[in-house]
Amino acid sequence: MKECKAWLSERVSLVVKSGGKVSHFSERGVKTLYGLCAEGQLKDSVVADRVVGRAAALLMVYGGVREAYAAILSARAVDVLQRGGVSFDYGTIVDHIVNRTGEDECPMEKLCKNVADPKEAYRLIGDKLRELQSSSE
Repeated sequence: MKECKAWLSERVSLVVKSGGKVSHFSERGVKTLYGLCAEGQLKDSVVADRVVGRAAALLMVYGGVREAYAAILSARAVDVLQRGGVSFDYGTIVDHIVNRTGEDECPMEKLCKNVADPKEAYRLIGDKLRELQSSSE
């Protein structure tokens, strides 16, 4: 798990090690994690993510992540990872994840605040991502 910390950088926000292959991603938010989940690429993987809130943790559990490292981890994500059987470590723990402007909670953190079922979270996150995509077109 200690190697995971070294994977993250200023340009790399998410790293997934699965089946001996290490993949690096730079997109912010849960979109990439959601896509990997949809493609079944998280099963038995080791993941390093710059920011893990409750939504990301629910996706990790739903996708079958085995181990995770978060540079920043929300307290709301801790119980999700524990209940989901994901071994995890982190750099800093915060109460909740904030949005990109720093003025409010992250929309995905808000969306999943009271969601306990990873399958339900996956559905809700997918709906929200599609809504955001269509509003930006």
